[in-house]
Amino acid sequence: MSMTLLITLFILSGVFLAVLGVPMALGWVRPNSLYGFRTTATIEDPDLWYPANRYAGQRMIEAGIVFALASAALAFLGLSVDGYAIACTAFLLAAMAIVIIRSFRFLRRLRITRSA
Repeated sequence: MSMTLLITLFILSGVFLAVLGVPMALGWVRPNSLYGFRTTATIEDPDLWYPANRYAGQRMIEAGIVFALASAALAFLGLSVDGYAIACTAFLLAAMAIVIIRSFRFLRRLRITRSA
């Protein structure tokens, strides 16, 4: 695979991640079994679903934008094709782990606030 194609795919992946976060961040995604920040608690309770999905969607938008920019920046480091692919994949996995961890922490705070 050519470096140019790989760079384009990684940048577009970041943009796609950000675009997937927009409907969630805007509260347009109803509780469902396919798309959104889906946990037992959020699926069973719309009062948790919407704020948790807004938060997760906002974090996805941030992660997608940062990933797209990082993918572009990494292209200028002179990495091999394999090195570039590994670096971008590691960055994406780290970004998504952060989104998931922060979203679960937010959901926990939301549940604590609601029960108080």
